[in-house]
Amino acid sequence: MKISNVSALAVLSLFCLVSCKKNNTPPVEPPITPPVIGTMNINLSYGAGTGFFELIISETVGKILLDTLPPFHNSIVAALKTNQTLVDVTLITYDTAGKQYNLRTYKGVNPANWSSVLLSGYDAPIANLSSKGASILYTHVPNGNASYLLLDDYVGTYSSTYDFSIPGQYTLGYQQYSNNNYLYFLLPFSGLYNFHVPKGLTDTVDLSHMDTAVTLY
Repeated sequence: MKISNVSALAVLSLFCLVSCKKNNTPPVEPPITPPVIGTMNINLSYGAGTGFFELIISETVGKILLDTLPPFHNSIVAALKTNQTLVDVTLITYDTAGKQYNLRTYKGVNPANWSSVLLSGYDAPIANLSSKGASILYTHVPNGNASYLLLDDYVGTYSSTYDFSIPGQYTLGYQQYSNNNYLYFLLPFSGLYNFHVPKGLTDTVDLSHMDTAVTLY
């Protein structure tokens, strides 16, 4: 049986119509679920003697969570919408005597565990650690005032014994809490410092080339 050109054209048009209609159907987009935002609850006491002018709490990436002028004799109670567990807390005070504003920022802290806003400082919690008596010999120490120096391994210990009997050499005794901690040696009057990881309970460090400390204020 022979199909006429007109019939063939009609069949082709019908196929194209069905095919085009099917391909132009837009896909069904899945519903967008909004992200879940957590809550950091703070309850910070604030007294008239605290003296700060403004409190700013922000995420470490810069998003402001709270910016307020706290009322006197009241607690600062707020529910901060954030998924971060550590934020930055900034306190701004005005020094009436010096006629200037002072700013202090605590980086990476959790104010949900704070009971008050303090200007005196914030200490990161450090677990109770055992220590061992250690000593370190510094050679080629630059000339300077040896009456004041600092030796610290970042757990709060300072030099407990010293020997300056040999010129250019300091033998310092300290409590070593970990053999992986950097030992920080500072000569404040010379503005020089050195970082060193001790190789054991006794060690020697050459101070022929020390780094320079810079005063920021």
